[in-house]
Amino acid sequence: FGERGLPLAVHSDLPVHRVHGDVRPVLRLEAAGAHLLGVDLRVRPHPGLTALRPGEGVASLIGRSGDETVVVDRQLEAERPAATTFVESVGLEPNPEWFWGIDDPEVAMRLVSTLQDGRGATVEWSSRKPTIRTAQAAKLSMQIGAGSDWFGVSGGLDVGAAVVPLHELLAAMRGGRTWIRAEGDLWIRIEDRLRERLGALADATDDKGRIARIHGGVVEALSEEGVVVEAPPAWMGAMDRMREAATLKPKLPKTLKAELRPYQLDGFRWITRLLHWAGGAV
Repeated sequence: FGERGLPLAVHSDLPVHRVHGDVRPVLRLEAAGAHLLGVDLRVRPHPGLTALRPGEGVASLIGRSGDETVVVDRQLEAERPAATTFVESVGLEPNPEWFWGIDDPEVAMRLVSTLQDGRGATVEWSSRKPTIRTAQAAKLSMQIGAGSDWFGVSGGLDVGAAVVPLHELLAAMRGGRTWIRAEGDLWIRIEDRLRERLGALADATDDKGRIARIHGGVVEALSEEGVVVEAPPAWMGAMDRMREAATLKPKLPKTLKAELRPYQLDGFRWITRLLHWAGGAV
């Protein structure tokens, strides 16, 4: 990190320029060590000086301010509270070592994302910084395979440097994950609305990666979000009938000699619309 600094004791009567040390936390992040993300918190009392543990070590350091040599008086009593307040604000638990080894991708990438704006702390990377991108529905493509009742589903999310297969996205949704590692240091965040739609697709597909036409509304919802969907005529025909059924206003048979209760009438309308587009139901 190119640090320097000399701890010393300087008599208060000496004619030197003294400055108050900075208590702002310095987070050293490493994404290539023993953990998925290593977080080491220090304070750097003055630019260019050694980063030290909060509230520990010498009270004064000698440093430079432009062409002038200065004595930096650390605010030892304020460093630790400032560090504690910051780490709690980003979801970390304070510990005596001020180090966290994070192996959970969700926790690690949420922290990296939070620290991107640099508010509250100085962030330094000792390894290559992860690249974060947000998944866009328009970059997701889906292909519906041939079938009659069940249709295969495939596709992928184009993130520029790589394509994340659809089955990996669905596995992430089943696991309740927000972050997906595309490749290397490229991480993809699935925003809430798209994650909700993909979650519904994950629930609707079986262990062979197929979807029944009765779940066509799930695919329609993804298409409305901007997902590019390619499908065979059999699927498209079923979706056309599904849309027609949504606006259908079923009428009771004239031969029915009974007065239906509201819930019975709702059931009649539902089954009539389902029969119209032959979605099937259990």
